[in-house]
Amino acid sequence: MPDRTLEYYALIKQWASDIEFYKIETDFLYRLLDRHLIYSDGNETKKIKQLGMVVTDLERDERDTERLIKRQLQELEWQAKNLIKENKVRTLTFQAEIDYRMQNMMNDFRKVRAGVFAQIEGMMHGNELLAY
Repeated sequence: MPDRTLEYYALIKQWASDIEFYKIETDFLYRLLDRHLIYSDGNETKKIKQLGMVVTDLERDERDTERLIKRQLQELEWQAKNLIKENKVRTLTFQAEIDYRMQNMMNDFRKVRAGVFAQIEGMMHGNELLAY
């Protein structure tokens, strides 16, 4: 396997691992939102549902990117086994697409997570004030 292809392979494996992490975290965000939905009032309910839709969009991006990662991983493995010829342009194009998606997804995930935590924290703080 050429050095460049080996680099791509290692990077793809890391991205596949990152996707698994994001899937676990996305499930956590859903559970967090669901748990706090029952304690929300009208305005909070609307915000939680909006955040839930954003998490759903993030989950869709995860699935789409995961499909690309699996496809690229398979092609790199086939190249390593000499089952298909190395196509540097195609490989580079796929890597660039996946890199772009992963960067966007990472940024989106951070924003969504911060939004969910801020909403939940605000609700918890509001409930503490009501208890006094």
